[in-house]
Amino acid sequence: MPTPPSSLYVDGASQLPMVLAGRGEVEASLAAVLRDIETGRQPRHHGIVGARGLGKTAVLNTFRRVAQDSGHSVILLSGRRGDDESLLGDLGHYTVELARKVRPFRRRARTALKASVSEMTATLKLGVVTAGIKTDPIRAAASQSLTIAAEQTLQLVARELARSGHGLLVVIDEAQAALPSELRRITGLIESVSADSPNVALVMAGLPELEGATTQSSFTFVERYAWHHLEPLTRAETGQALRHPLEYQGRTITDDAVVKAWGLSHGHPHVVQLVARHMLNSAGSEEVVTVSHVQAATSRVRAEMQSVYRARWNKLDELEKSLIRQIAAAVEESGERLVPFERLAIAMDLSPREVHDLGTRMDTVKVVSWRSALHLDVPGIGQWALHHHPAVSDTKVAGPQQAGGALSISMPGGAAAEPVEASSDYQRLSLLIEQRAKRAELGLGSDPALEAAWSKALQDAGAGSQRTQRFTRASRRAPAHEKTQTSSAKTQSPSAKTQSPSAELS
Repeated sequence: MPTPPSSLYVDGASQLPMVLAGRGEVEASLAAVLRDIETGRQPRHHGIVGARGLGKTAVLNTFRRVAQDSGHSVILLSGRRGDDESLLGDLGHYTVELARKVRPFRRRARTALKASVSEMTATLKLGVVTAGIKTDPIRAAASQSLTIAAEQTLQLVARELARSGHGLLVVIDEAQAALPSELRRITGLIESVSADSPNVALVMAGLPELEGATTQSSFTFVERYAWHHLEPLTRAETGQALRHPLEYQGRTITDDAVVKAWGLSHGHPHVVQLVARHMLNSAGSEEVVTVSHVQAATSRVRAEMQSVYRARWNKLDELEKSLIRQIAAAVEESGERLVPFERLAIAMDLSPREVHDLGTRMDTVKVVSWRSALHLDVPGIGQWALHHHPAVSDTKVAGPQQAGGALSISMPGGAAAEPVEASSDYQRLSLLIEQRAKRAELGLGSDPALEAAWSKALQDAGAGSQRTQRFTRASRRAPAHEKTQTSSAKTQSPSAKTQSPSAELS
């Protein structure tokens, strides 16, 4: 058995735990990347998405360590920088460093690589000179030159690594925070390099919106990536994360204690480690960790998490706080983690687009999932908000309340909508949104039957006339096909021009 580590459980951000419980599938898929490279086959590029604290960075660090131990070269980038074109610049700098370590055997290859490094260095300096220019064509030209130089240099490096049976791996963490233009250039660059060199692979990781942002029409080749969606740990996986470290000391934990720890942590890997650390402190030197030890750790875990809640809550404005309450109330009422945009839009008297934009800017406590729903990525913060900050502004509706198995939504002016079944009505709205969005994408006219079903669904979901107008109001920016309409089209009625919220979200 390996030497026991100094700490059995770690709970710091990006720390590597002793066992990555519940991540066997993604680890096996990444291991296949290395096997493909070593056998001369073209590996698949990978995307890993999930809420904060679910182990994305830990998975990347494990993969990077295994790859480097096998002799492969790894370029590690982070999208969370903030400076314009920083990700592309970082790729350039790391490419130069890697190229200088490669020692080609052939003279022609050495000459070509030396010339490529010189060009890369000059291009990087040009990028520094133009860094303060926001809209000047010179900067765009510098970025394009850097992309071309990086592609050429990576091609040469990959070929030399292939001669020794090794690969080139580009790993991007926090990829959702990168500028879309940068991400587009880098993914396209890697796609071009890997088409010529079968020993090159890209692995990206980020919040769930990363997949939606990269699988648009401008990222069509990214759709072929192997996408992995990390979820909270199951009870069995939580037990694995708790038992494995204890085995180093010849100790164990009871099944009841695992169940208690799982319920306290919600299967969130970061909180599992936090619970485990306090649980172990409570157990002292006892051989068997019991539910009483987990119970003793509960107050300490909640105290530490509350400091996180307060810090994040204080960064929100009143509208953002209202959204947190509405999400938490909807989750409590339905039992589902994901709350659709349209449900929150009706509850908050906003359009789905406004809910989407509000969730997008709430970087501290949100996750946009599948571009159609929101959930809170900090376990327990919703219940904490409802308990410690239950008040809702008079201009907003109260959280969903249970009324005979139905959802009752307060209406402006004090009137109350008829209780409606939450699941069926909101599913209908979601389906109709998708149908209307598809027609808008294809440039088709409105379908009277579809519009009638849409109006009825809004009424059934508790939307009054004012909310219906806001829920279905036109986008501030006209779609591209509207801009090309003739002047006769400008005489159409406002209802004919109204864009569906589904088209806005698409």
